[in-house]
Amino acid sequence: FPSHDSGPVHIARKLGVPFVSIWGPVNPWQMMRKESLIPEREKVIYYALHCSPCVHLSISPPCNGNNICIKEIDQNQILNSVAQIIPALHS
Repeated sequence: FPSHDSGPVHIARKLGVPFVSIWGPVNPWQMMRKESLIPEREKVIYYALHCSPCVHLSISPPCNGNNICIKEIDQNQILNSVAQIIPALHS
């Protein structure tokens, strides 16, 4: 389920639902512990660009709303991540 917040990721983790989460202007490791990820069921896509994270840290984004942290995410990486968790949907 898509969202602009980390809430659904926390719900999915509690329920054991596999997920792919995509992060741009927020560092996912400020919201959850990296070492607790289950690689077969939980995928996090985050590029950590020079200006990211900016949410919660800047009054206005360094990109002036250009959202390069999202635009730079490779759609193939998203598709590959989804393909990797599909087997977990059946377990």
